[in-house]
Amino acid sequence: MNLKNIIGNLPEKSDSFIRRMRFHQGWWRAFVLDMPPGEYVNLRKEIATVCNRINEGDKSNVNFLNNTIISVVKGQLGSRGSKSKGMVEQVRLYNNLLSSQPLAFNFFGYLAGNLDLATRFIKTIILEISTVTEIVFEFAPEKSQDSSAFDIGMFVTKGKEKGFIGLECKYTDLFSFKNSKGVLYGSKESNKYEYYREVFEKNKSSFNEEYDYYVLSPDYNQLFRNEVLGKLLLDELDFVYTGIFCHEDDEKTINAANHFKGSVSQETFVIITYFDFIDKIQQLQLSKEEREWTMMLWARYSGELSKRIYT
Repeated sequence: MNLKNIIGNLPEKSDSFIRRMRFHQGWWRAFVLDMPPGEYVNLRKEIATVCNRINEGDKSNVNFLNNTIISVVKGQLGSRGSKSKGMVEQVRLYNNLLSSQPLAFNFFGYLAGNLDLATRFIKTIILEISTVTEIVFEFAPEKSQDSSAFDIGMFVTKGKEKGFIGLECKYTDLFSFKNSKGVLYGSKESNKYEYYREVFEKNKSSFNEEYDYYVLSPDYNQLFRNEVLGKLLLDELDFVYTGIFCHEDDEKTINAANHFKGSVSQETFVIITYFDFIDKIQQLQLSKEEREWTMMLWARYSGELSKRIYT
């Protein structure tokens, strides 16, 4: 039996890491979900299929690993109003297995429904944290003047101090750095230049490089914009951490994050990989359901189980 034919259409022209993860999500769709490849309209306006998509995922909720996560997804979507800053693309959320949006919920949505476990986990990353009080998605402060948002946000405490941990979540996504007109966010040509520049100048001691170093770089622009969001939150909170959450094999993202970390206040920028997350949580005292969830995370996102048939 040719298992690759069951997995479905795999676009050839893509980065090797992206192709590998797309194949794995096709494997998950075919052999775990037992569903046909989903349809979409390609650049030629034709109906096509791709291995990492499903159809009508909003009816089955199979893009999420358990009922706790499904409940959190529904709660987050239901609480979003016209003033919500970040954008949740529901087609991607429900139908694209490769998207970072369902991935964020599969990892941190379960923690949002289990704040005690969330607290025990985050203390393995930042020992000084006392409690996680709330976990949110696609979040930005009200003072933000554009559509930038943290993919994952955690409201936390350190003793009597209140703070926030905001993470950029990457799977195979590229950093965003240009708007739809091809203008770099925050550059002199953009309509938000004064906004970004003002926040940068107000917090210049937190940055080791000049303004253009961040906004003119495709690798740093989005991470810089997250730093801006964090600085805005400091007007109402005592401390803010920012960081990146990505696959341990995503060398491009990890290298960019490490270089960026060296250009800002390092003690408040964290890099967490999927393996870090699973490894640290599995060392905690877990219930049967919690441990099964961590094993499903590994099966869904590590790529190991489909490696034998991938070429």
